[in-house]
Parts: sequence; C-alpha cells; structure tokens
Amino acid sequence: MTAATIPGRWPPRPRTGRSEGGSVTLGLAAVFPACLALVLLVVQAALLVHARNIAGAAAQEGLRTARLYDGTAATGEDRARGFLAQTGGDLLTATTVTVSRGDQRVRVQVAGRALSLLPGVHPRVGAVAAGPVERFVPDTATP
Repeated sequence: MTAATIPGRWPPRPRTGRSEGGSVTLGLAAVFPACLALVLLVVQAALLVHARNIAGAAAQEGLRTARLYDGTAATGEDRARGFLAQTGGDLLTATTVTVSRGDQRVRVQVAGRALSLLPGVHPRVGAVAAGPVERFVPDTATP
C-alpha cells in the first residue's frame, strides 16, 4: 500500500525544481520583530496610564489634606509627596508637586516622567485636582 492509496492521506506532492526549505523561518524573521514592537507599545501604553493614575491619586491626596479647615498648601504638598514616595517608585520619577490655596479654592498639580521601555523616549504625565476650601459657616437661623 502506498501513501497515495492510504485512506485519509494526501498524495505526495510532485517535486519542483526549487526548494522551499527555510521559507517559514524567513517569514517568521520578518513578522516576529513587528509582533514584538506591538507588544512593547501595548506595555508602554499601560505604563503611561498607570503612571497617570498614580499622579492623579497623589493630587487627590494632596487636595484632601490642603482643603481642610486648618490645612495649608505645605501640608497638602507634603501629603502628595509622601503618597508618591510610597506608590510611585521607579514608575514615576522627576516629580513636581504644586499646591495653590486661596481663600475659597485649592489646586494641586502633580507632574513627572513615566517609566519608558523605549530608548530615548521620556513621556511626561501629570494630573490636577481642585476643590473648595473647607470653611466654618455659623448657623444664622434663629429658632
């Protein structure tokens, strides 16, 4: 019984004058770098989003402290920097924290450089949180 007569087997291919040996390897060598670059871009995008979320959370922490009735811009900045030190690590570097506190509004801005997998690329991320200053309002209604 030959390969052509075995049920479920294809008949053997006729030989041509050229060899196709190595064509799969050549195709893989062309496609693999593109797939690797795509994976690196997806991971880089995830790192950027995570760094932006850390900056936003630090700005919110600074705002919560600075907007208190007895809070100051310095305490808000210290709280935001402490949060960055605990959670930022190497993911968010060269950070700046700016807190401005007026009579009625507080604004906290956090900026920094996100971790980069791509050489020569140093993406900047930032976040801003703002809100009203907590204040005491005496009850003016008479019983």
